[in-house]
Amino acid sequence: MHKLFGFASLRFGLYCVLVAMPGVSVAARQEKSPPDAAWIRADDHYLQYSGRVGFAEPKVASFYYACSGFRTRFTGRSLALRFEEDTFGQANSFGVRIDDGVEIPIRLVAGKDLSYIVAAGMPNRTHDLEVYRRQDTVGGVATFKGLWLDKGAKLEMPAARPLRKIEFFGDSVMAGAASIAFGYQGKSDPSIDYENADDFVNNGYWGFGAITARMVGADANIEGIGGLPLRDHTGWFGGALENAIGLESTWDKLDPISGQQSPWDFSSFTPDVVVIAVGQNDAHGGNIMDPAKRIDWKNAYKKVLDGMRSHYPKASFVLTTTILMHDLDWDRAMNEVADEYDRSRQTACVHYFAFKLSGKGTLGHPRFDEQEDMGRELATYLEHLPGLWGH
Repeated sequence: MHKLFGFASLRFGLYCVLVAMPGVSVAARQEKSPPDAAWIRADDHYLQYSGRVGFAEPKVASFYYACSGFRTRFTGRSLALRFEEDTFGQANSFGVRIDDGVEIPIRLVAGKDLSYIVAAGMPNRTHDLEVYRRQDTVGGVATFKGLWLDKGAKLEMPAARPLRKIEFFGDSVMAGAASIAFGYQGKSDPSIDYENADDFVNNGYWGFGAITARMVGADANIEGIGGLPLRDHTGWFGGALENAIGLESTWDKLDPISGQQSPWDFSSFTPDVVVIAVGQNDAHGGNIMDPAKRIDWKNAYKKVLDGMRSHYPKASFVLTTTILMHDLDWDRAMNEVADEYDRSRQTACVHYFAFKLSGKGTLGHPRFDEQEDMGRELATYLEHLPGLWGH
């Protein structure tokens, strides 16, 4: 069994986001390319991508979800990354970690194709690099063009991917919305009054899906979308209810944004377990207490499970919600889905999991310590789930 990280280690990692590290500074942008540097394109084979990342545009990587990103190793003393941001919603930001150090944030500029200087003056040796998108899909599409290194420096093969694989589907809690608003635990989101709070406090790295994956040592695809419900024409993703879409229309997509959706290549990632955390936003336009609508909702959930199982026939599925306050009737209906599905399909692959504080833990989005509590609970559950990872 993999050892679970302790609270202190994760808390220290978050604390380091807010302090300086010698030799590395917060990324600064520049419009012109470095005049004397090595250019490496985004399609280089030493870049190990994770999450649903698109390459429809040649030599360019497109990011749609929080926590999608890449790992690699590079030599030399300096690093710059080149991104282009669209004009859909608020500009995205990326987190950069060098040698497992503090997060270096890059705030992209809407509509701009820019290079961002991440580090200079580091020790002249091989460095580990992790880059990930911090915000969720509501920020639109961000594209990565490539990176700049010192002249004569190069990329090297990163560490091998973990053998364990998890796929997560969920809403803004999964995407880490407001997760690093420290000091606001248990408080409503409108109480957050930091300058540029929306840009800074959202960070998928501290969503419970990413935390769970790190705790159990798993490679993960994380698709968290703010406002996402199960059914179309409910929830908040996509705008007004007549335009809103749910998991039933996004689970099989690379780009999930209505009007520009593209299919996902399921051969790219085959998880051992799929965690689905919807139910928080479903009450907007839905009524789980109406008997007919309850049956319709459950049948729609089973249809999504059938679709996922057609691509992942050997996977386990875990249905859950989060500790963000909501009506627990959605959880009860979800538990019914798990029981009814296994009986009707004669399987034992669908499970319902409840956090200790499911639906009653916090007035606002869970902050980093609350996210960590969820991550620890879920990691412990997965480590003991029968039939998973050789159990």
